[in-house]
Amino acid sequence: MRGPSPGSGRDWPPCPARPYDLHIVKRFLAALPALLVIALVSAGCNASSVPSAAAHVGTAAISTTQLDAAMTDLRSDSQYLCQGGAGTAPVTKGVGTNTWNSTYSDFVLTQLIKFKILDQMVAAHHLSVPASEAAVATTEAENSVAQNLSILQQQSPPVTCPGTPASIIESLGPAFRDALIGNQMNEDAYSAYLAGASLQPAALARWKEAHPASTTQSCTSVIEVASAKEATAIAAAVRAGASFATEADKYSQNTGTGKGGVVGCVLESQWTGTLGPVVAGLKVGVVSAPFKFQTSYLLFLVTKRQLEPTADVVPQIDLLESSAFSTAYEKALAAVHISVAPVYGSVQRKVLQSGYSLAVVPPSAKACAYAVSPAAAGCAAASPALAPGGIAGAGSGAGAGSGSGAG
Repeated sequence: MRGPSPGSGRDWPPCPARPYDLHIVKRFLAALPALLVIALVSAGCNASSVPSAAAHVGTAAISTTQLDAAMTDLRSDSQYLCQGGAGTAPVTKGVGTNTWNSTYSDFVLTQLIKFKILDQMVAAHHLSVPASEAAVATTEAENSVAQNLSILQQQSPPVTCPGTPASIIESLGPAFRDALIGNQMNEDAYSAYLAGASLQPAALARWKEAHPASTTQSCTSVIEVASAKEATAIAAAVRAGASFATEADKYSQNTGTGKGGVVGCVLESQWTGTLGPVVAGLKVGVVSAPFKFQTSYLLFLVTKRQLEPTADVVPQIDLLESSAFSTAYEKALAAVHISVAPVYGSVQRKVLQSGYSLAVVPPSAKACAYAVSPAAAGCAAASPALAPGGIAGAGSGAGAGSGSGAG
């Protein structure tokens, strides 16, 4: 058990699960609100006008069919778009029939390019990703969604999105869900490689046992009261033989714990602020002295310590290797040769204070010429000869325009 679910109780219990897929889900979701209305492409195009490859990453191609399937899957999951866009869905449909919004298509293409880069990093080191890793990666994606939902609920006014973390990930269409989870699996594999391990269960078990400071859980209960005097009296009663669980049920103010004040078995890194070292330093079976936290006083009792389950080791490795992973990933982003079909725009690379940035940006100089309705796009004129067509997908009709309304 990792502790309370995100959003439960006050903010002293263990932190919600880390956005383990920081490089994928969180970066992906953070960009959703920025999708703008920049419409591209014309209607009435045929398959001959559609580029077979939307982009090349090194020698590997990302096909237009792949891009179209990913855009369709993502657009169809209103639950995912809600929690990723702070309750506001991005515009996905272009100006005309059977068209995509250009910023949306470039956003999704950027994600597929980044997914491909990480796939190549894993392949370059001949790293194996066992099938069992899919369940771990799916849980990591669900944890990120859970954290987003919790953050939205804490806004003023609160934003509520439909669905549970599991249903939101499950409702993604297979093209984008497989790409998202597959990329998380690759991140886990590369992080394990950086840690000198692999994703094989035996290797993870060895890593866990070799790093007890990072993988030891304290199975903890807590009592929260308003004053130091009350906390001191309760601690004295427990030392004299009273049940900690009974005292917790009688006096604890916190509603985020389980019966008897049980928090669960928690890593030191999962506690808020300074509480991790406090809990890690306690003797098993001995009630703590009162600890002031915010406006309350806390009493802790550690009932046992154990190494975390092997299934939970992968996210912990991701956390510990996050800095090294970011360095390697950004180096790969900067080094790889990327070409994008002109209809989608071009690759923009920037070195920012926060790190290296790579994105596909619309062909702004030709955006008006590509618009079906120049007036609707805010353009003065358009030349039909420049219409590239087919971004919705090889004349198949399986795109934003095949639906009845804009996203």
